Amino acid sequence: MGTKIRTLYELIFDCRPRLLSTLSPTGNFSHREFLTDLIARLSYFKRHAKKNFRKAKEASKEYYDKRINTLILDPGYYVYHIYETIRTDSKKLIDQYDGSFKIIRRISDVNYEIKRDRHN
Repeated sequence: MGTKIRTLYELIFDCRPRLLSTLSPTGNFSHREFLTDLIARLSYFKRHAKKNFRKAKEASKEYYDKRINTLILDPGYYVYHIYETIRTDSKKLIDQYDGSFKIIRRISDVNYEIKRDRHN
């Protein structure tokens, strides 16, 4: 006896999927008109979903930006350098930061030049 190959849909729903060609169009529509109308409606919903997603994203960013506190550091301040995540079996023995280092100058809003000699 051979094993029957089943699709993921058949495994999940325990039935064969219905194809658009097996659906009988309602009313006086032909299959072509039904598909054209379906594609047009799906395109309409996709456009509006995309527009609503952008609006929600902008609102979320605006909410976040109102509550953020910018930190401006001046030359002479001391800072720690944080290492990026290092993948090892045990993170207990790994230093996650180094320092303290003196700020020499401000390059931009988020970039600073630091002196690598340790401050003790």
